Amino acid sequence: TIEGFDMSYMNVYRWHPDAEARDLASTADPWRPLSAPFDACTLDFQSRLEAQGAERAGDPESIWELDVEKEVEITAPGIWNAVVYWFELDLDDHTRLVSYPDEARAGTSGARPFAATSYKQAVQYLDELPATLGATLKLRIRQDNAQIIFSSSPPPTRPRQAYLPRWQLDALHDDQRTQAYATAVRRAVASKRADGVQEIMALDIGCGAALQSMLAARAGAHKVVGIEQSMHLCEVGEECAVMNGLLQQCTLLNRDSRRVLSTDSPGVKKGRKPDGNVCELDRQADILIYQIFDSGLLGEGCLHHISMAKMRLLKEDAQILPLGATVFAQPIQMRIAEVQGFDLQSVNRYRWRSGYEGIELGECREQWKALAEPLEVFSFEFGDVEANVAPLAHAVEFDITQDGIFNAIAFWFELQLVAGAACGVARPQIDEETTLSTSPYGKKGPTWTQAVQYFEELQVARNSALPVTAKHDTYSISFEVDDSQVDRLASRTGVPLYDPVWHATYQRLEQFNSSLIRSTVQNPLEYRSCAETSVAIGARPRDLDLDVQPATDFCMRMMG
Repeated sequence: TIEGFDMSYMNVYRWHPDAEARDLASTADPWRPLSAPFDACTLDFQSRLEAQGAERAGDPESIWELDVEKEVEITAPGIWNAVVYWFELDLDDHTRLVSYPDEARAGTSGARPFAATSYKQAVQYLDELPATLGATLKLRIRQDNAQIIFSSSPPPTRPRQAYLPRWQLDALHDDQRTQAYATAVRRAVASKRADGVQEIMALDIGCGAALQSMLAARAGAHKVVGIEQSMHLCEVGEECAVMNGLLQQCTLLNRDSRRVLSTDSPGVKKGRKPDGNVCELDRQADILIYQIFDSGLLGEGCLHHISMAKMRLLKEDAQILPLGATVFAQPIQMRIAEVQGFDLQSVNRYRWRSGYEGIELGECREQWKALAEPLEVFSFEFGDVEANVAPLAHAVEFDITQDGIFNAIAFWFELQLVAGAACGVARPQIDEETTLSTSPYGKKGPTWTQAVQYFEELQVARNSALPVTAKHDTYSISFEVDDSQVDRLASRTGVPLYDPVWHATYQRLEQFNSSLIRSTVQNPLEYRSCAETSVAIGARPRDLDLDVQPATDFCMRMMG
């Protein structure tokens, strides 16, 4: 349950074609063990090496080196829907590498365990089965030369027709975000009721699993319309509304909100759109709720969704949540210098991305250092449509506070959810109870990370200045170093921005992906063919001589 709502239907979409890598020590997704740890299989690499070229013992027709059924005793009651597994790698008689530090054990010969945190733990999902304290459940374990597979008895049979990205599940457990939205929604509904509005209508854009829609309904909104572009998320949201008895108040539309019209929208005649179709909304909304942000704030097109909603779907005095946002930026050093005395600076050329990437900087503080104090670079009043839909660029100068190598700018945002102000009205004093920050320096939830944009490395010295241009094109925020004020020849470290061979391959893949996207969008048969291929690649990548991670990533993207 989340905020008192039953969200269990989301678990239907909790699956993976292989094993999902999870850091169980830091995940926001709650989990608990139902049994004590047990040995699943043991591999002797030395014996395998010595036996190369010899026939494998056992049935020559079998594709599995190991195929056993194990009875697992349940030590805590619950719902069994996954198997977590990790490895203990004996490097020699005295050294053991463990991929799950919390379960590190000394070897039989007293080997010292070392935590291999980069590997994480593997989670394989199963169909849900009840687990009773003291009972035993049967688990089939199979292993060949490329994989380990667990299956329940009876085996999983539920078909999987879609996938939800991990952040969709993690976001539901972001208590900070949920409580802030719940408070803001209650205030907005109470404010409208105080203004004399009898039948309050709320609009939830990018409603996802409909949590915010149900919060509005519980707060007293007479009608809530949730709009979600993902068909599968819309289905999840509708099911969650049904399970919580709120379907009569909550209506979910599988639409792009920029193409939705109400009977009061400009250009609508007799309740019909210009193309003759009936309008989705029978009137304009009193409250707008949305959370269509990425780590860089603008990447989900929030400015355009809000502007279209304000022009077509909202009353003049409608309240919008969030009301505004402030973006902060900071130059940082995030690079590898040396490992165990070896110079590995050249690997930094492979950090480059065409845009920014989301990184949880608060969880890897030892891997980066700040080179200047954060500065405010943008401030958005979401009700000011004319200003928001115009690209903007301006100069920013950072005062360097310590010597280092500048190779990235980290930026994050602060959302003001403040309820009680109308669209276009100046933002009131910030209310901490309804303010959300994604800063790496404070306590934040798992929904949004920080955004990091990489640059060609520059040596910087304390008390010097780093001039950059901050800009946005209404869809993305980016930064550029002002080369007219920087002596690059004197400041270079010798590490290029990227490897040219790698970059050429990257560009070819980008072109291929763009072509693939266009063809699947334009041709349903092409999409079906691509989707079926992605399932085959994700389910059996080794049969096609593919690396597991990119194969399963491709499958997840297509299924998402």
